[in-house]
Amino acid sequence: MNALALVRVPEDPEALAEALKKSLDPRFELTLLNIIDPALLQPGEARDRSYLNKLEEATREELEDIAKIMRGMGFKCKVKVETGPLLEVL
Repeated sequence: MNALALVRVPEDPEALAEALKKSLDPRFELTLLNIIDPALLQPGEARDRSYLNKLEEATREELEDIAKIMRGMGFKCKVKVETGPLLEVL
């Protein structure tokens, strides 16, 4: 079984992991997804590829912190960061 959790960061990793643990069975293979929508950024930031790369990496690190906790709770967990308009990514 697979589960996808759309996660906005920054978020308290412990609190989020506890909420997911209460909501899901550990048999689920969990993917933590964050979508960076350039339309929600400042105009200069949205066009600056190096800024977007840094933002993607920082977001991935935050998701990995949550995934590490989830793995410690017995879940199979991976992370995914996408950049683009929300409806196009989904």
